[in-house]
Amino acid sequence: MIRMKGTDVVVCCGMRGSGKSHFMRSVVKNTPRYVLWDPMREHGSLGMKVESLDQLRVAMRLNQKIVFQGRTRSQEEFEDVAALVYKAGGFFLFVDEADQVMPSRKIGPRAKEFIDLGRHRNVGMFCVTRRIADLDKAPVAQVNHLFVFRTIMPQDLEYLRGFIGDDAFKAKDLSGFRFLHFDGGHVVEHEKI
Repeated sequence: MIRMKGTDVVVCCGMRGSGKSHFMRSVVKNTPRYVLWDPMREHGSLGMKVESLDQLRVAMRLNQKIVFQGRTRSQEEFEDVAALVYKAGGFFLFVDEADQVMPSRKIGPRAKEFIDLGRHRNVGMFCVTRRIADLDKAPVAQVNHLFVFRTIMPQDLEYLRGFIGDDAFKAKDLSGFRFLHFDGGHVVEHEKI
């Protein structure tokens, strides 16, 4: 059984169709308070849908399960969402397509503060990305749980190798929503959840 805390930083990576979104939805369903950044508008059934920062402010007072489907889906809009969640405290922030709003070497200051200091505000973050090498290093450097679904790009495999060693190359052969889980100590291969 995989146990995550509400202050953890989690990264989930893998190719399209490998099981990342299915896995994230199963985690979301077991999370009591969250905001889900949903730029592709695929997860609206998982909570109260909001489209603006004003709606998010109100929703965070009224609801514990919120899906943010913003108007611009920009890095600036994400920074504002991250700041609101950080300030409120007690929420878990799920970030679908995380590499789009926290790209390599271009993470915004609010997202960085959230990742680095979020545990002091009782907030955590779950980042979902197809290409881990395109995600800024901040979430990976602070990661409590790394979930790796099927990954075949050499750049991504080498990047993962820096964190989990040669076990990274097992990601090429994963299928059927199987994944690797690294919790900072060791790597375990899991069946579909």
